[in-house]
Amino acid sequence: MRIRRNTLQLLGTILVLTGIYVLAAKLGLSLAFIHPSATPVWPPTGITLAALLILGNRVWPGILLGAFLANITTAGSVTTSLAIAGGNTLEGLVGAYLVSRFANGPHFCERPQDIFKFTLLAGVLSTMISATIGVTSLALSGLASWTDYTSIWLTWWLGDAMGDFIIAPLLMLWSENPYVRWNRYEIFELALLLLLLFLGGQMIFGGVLPTNAKNYPLDFLCVPVLVWAAFRFGPRETATTAVMLSGIALWGTLHGFGPFAKDTLNESLLLLQLFMGCTAVMALVFAVVVLGRKRAAEVRARLAAIVESSVDAIVGITMERTVVSWNRAAERLFGYPAGEAIGSPISFVMPPDRVHEENQIIDRLKRDEYIDHFETVQRRKDGQEFPVSLTISPIKDATGKIIGASKSVRDISDKKRAEEQIQASLREKEVLLREIHHRVKNNLQVIYSLLRLQSKLVTDPKASALFKDSQARVKAMALVHETLCQSKNLSRIDMSEYSRTLTRRLFESYGISSDTLGLNLNIAPVSFSMETAVSCGQLINELVSNCLKHAFPNGRTGDVTVELLSNGNDTYLLTVSDNGVGLPPDFEVGKAESLGWQLVPMLVEQLNGTFELQERAGTTVRLTFSEIHYKGRI
Repeated sequence: MRIRRNTLQLLGTILVLTGIYVLAAKLGLSLAFIHPSATPVWPPTGITLAALLILGNRVWPGILLGAFLANITTAGSVTTSLAIAGGNTLEGLVGAYLVSRFANGPHFCERPQDIFKFTLLAGVLSTMISATIGVTSLALSGLASWTDYTSIWLTWWLGDAMGDFIIAPLLMLWSENPYVRWNRYEIFELALLLLLLFLGGQMIFGGVLPTNAKNYPLDFLCVPVLVWAAFRFGPRETATTAVMLSGIALWGTLHGFGPFAKDTLNESLLLLQLFMGCTAVMALVFAVVVLGRKRAAEVRARLAAIVESSVDAIVGITMERTVVSWNRAAERLFGYPAGEAIGSPISFVMPPDRVHEENQIIDRLKRDEYIDHFETVQRRKDGQEFPVSLTISPIKDATGKIIGASKSVRDISDKKRAEEQIQASLREKEVLLREIHHRVKNNLQVIYSLLRLQSKLVTDPKASALFKDSQARVKAMALVHETLCQSKNLSRIDMSEYSRTLTRRLFESYGISSDTLGLNLNIAPVSFSMETAVSCGQLINELVSNCLKHAFPNGRTGDVTVELLSNGNDTYLLTVSDNGVGLPPDFEVGKAESLGWQLVPMLVEQLNGTFELQERAGTTVRLTFSEIHYKGRI
């Protein structure tokens, strides 16, 4: 259903285009004086080009049918009418292609260079196709004399070209912007323009002047009206004015008035069309240039308003370091009015020891670099120096050459003061944290010393062993705080150094020499938070202590191995193994009476981990765990 609707819409568009083409063609052919099929006034060419650019090439059947009907009902045979219709259609298709390919397509009226391309490609070149095919078909069929070929071809080609020059821009501009948004002042001015257009047209082409002045060369009087339209309104109104002036001039010339009235009507119309076509194109170019300058002025005004309203100082300089722009924020920031700053070297706002920075900035700009948040010091008019942050970007001309720089200057005095306060506060907190860790370490050392003194009064070997185990556990916790006191990072503990120190002290506390037992450490370069490090350190302490106390009885030699590796995905593997006598056959961790084996599952649970026990060629304990994330303390 939708496809059928689209097909019907296309068919309706083609039929409407056919009707318009026939009416315009009949109007043009009514002014054919040199040959019934050749006229210097041919609006269908402009209609064809505009239709193909606006509606697309799919409407070409409407052009072909309209051209055929217009010619078959005027003069000639079916063959010549088909040939002429084909030439007219091909002319339009080629012109539309060239304009779309090289002249910005339907928007060719937006830039002067595109208008000139449109004039050459569509108005001059593509129109030669229709003139050549049409006149040649007439000559071959005997409907035109070969001796008149040149004059007929010139009339045909010039009529088609003027149709493109005058009619096509009018239709394109109104199709792009069909709405009228004139205020009452513009309507009044437009009424004056139309009145002047009518009066001027009557003076030049209407025969209202005295008899002896009717055909004076006053055609230059058309220019002020077109310039007025171009300057005050725009390309659309300029094209409309050109078409209206062409109509007045055509009527007057046909009645023998005006500077283009010659001996024959065909010659008169050729001269008139040539003048009006050139004038219309140049007026359109002028209108586009004026519109472009107005838009550029509006953009500059908006940019200037943005710059002036900016809270940051914005300064424009040349590559020779001369100030060329100075906004109000710059006046407030530096204390210099714009009149005093502009034209001066930018060094007047720099302390003497900072002038060299400008050379570095210019060198970076020459490399087309954008400088963001460049912190330096500058100077106010009263001599006060203050910190600023500069954002500097190169300014380029139309060719891409760097001609200057735009500096955005922000006073960061408050920011610097805040940063200094934060740094001072952090230093105070760091000192406080180090003092806390130092005192905790000392307190644990006191507890360790008390346990050691108390153990000397104990004669029972089992009780003495319990005291030694407690001393080792306190020492392991104290080592965490000792490591933090000495570390640059008060939130993380280097487990490599910590593990080496812990195991070495365990060997010393149990009186184990390196000749009796070997210690193999394989600790990855990982760091843990204090919470994770304490639990992990306690695990190493318990497992290594068990190895030293039970794995090598009666002076047996062997090795103890400690490994701490990263598994990736924020998980770690701790392995403590020995090649000693191993655990008893009936040993179960859950039923162990030893405090150390009771602590191991609890510590593993704190780390959200798991562990396994292997009893081959000694004892191996493997623990997999994750780092404890800090949740805050009360």
